[in-house]
Amino acid sequence: MTEWNRTVVARLRKLEKRCGWRWLSDLRATGVKQVLDDLVTQEQLSVRTRTHYFQTAIMFGDWLVATHRIPSNPFRARDATGKLILRGRTPRMSDRRRVRRYLRAEEVRRLVAAAEAGPVVQRIPGPDRAMAIRLAVTTGLRRRELGSVTLNSFNFHKQPPTLFIAPGETKNGEGAELPLRSDVVQKFQSWLLAKGEVADDKLLFPIANKRTAEMLRVDLERADIPYRDQHGRVVDWHALRATFASLLILAGEPLVTVQKLMRHSTPTLTANLYATLGLTDFGTAVESLPEVG
Repeated sequence: MTEWNRTVVARLRKLEKRCGWRWLSDLRATGVKQVLDDLVTQEQLSVRTRTHYFQTAIMFGDWLVATHRIPSNPFRARDATGKLILRGRTPRMSDRRRVRRYLRAEEVRRLVAAAEAGPVVQRIPGPDRAMAIRLAVTTGLRRRELGSVTLNSFNFHKQPPTLFIAPGETKNGEGAELPLRSDVVQKFQSWLLAKGEVADDKLLFPIANKRTAEMLRVDLERADIPYRDQHGRVVDWHALRATFASLLILAGEPLVTVQKLMRHSTPTLTANLYATLGLTDFGTAVESLPEVG
């Protein structure tokens, strides 16, 4: 079963429990909407996630119809105005349950040092977490992608050296070849030498079933970096990907280059979701303008 299928099944089971479904005749769009509206308030479920639940319910209903279990899809019911009851929308930034911030270069160095000297957390040694952080911040790897990395993923003979992520592990289902910094390659090879002999196909960062946000918080605390800042923005594992994009932009790289490295479909997605620059960054940009007399 793929990760996507597991997610769909988990959502349906949660809806079944919350809505009290026992029979197919119990399925109601209004019931699903009420439950998910309550979860938005009670459990801070994001608007984006609620929309995903709506879509899951509708797909489930379509499957029931296609397999002749019910005559029509109850989750495609409409309200008095003719609109779908389970209609979602693209969430605004303020709708998002977790707004992330990027780490500055100095904070990344402190975080890596803290992890390097840190204890074993969820069976992941400190040096392994430090290496994982280095890779995430310098390649933009997603959590799932990082968890799939083996020695076979690397090609150190190319110029520049690359890290390949298999099509089945990426978000868009396409393979990705990512360039590596030379200093990161050197640190990786030193880290690998310290580990001893490692099979070519062994997962180097087995984090698939780990609570990576909690893992990272241990190192954040040791590095004296707040998990949540004064604006409510957090530093979780995916924030390392935001850090990759934002530091590239601060380094003066064109947005279209950052988009390609992030493997986004449009530059707008890169700018809106990952380039989390603040007033200080904008102030620095303004100061770079020529004097106008």
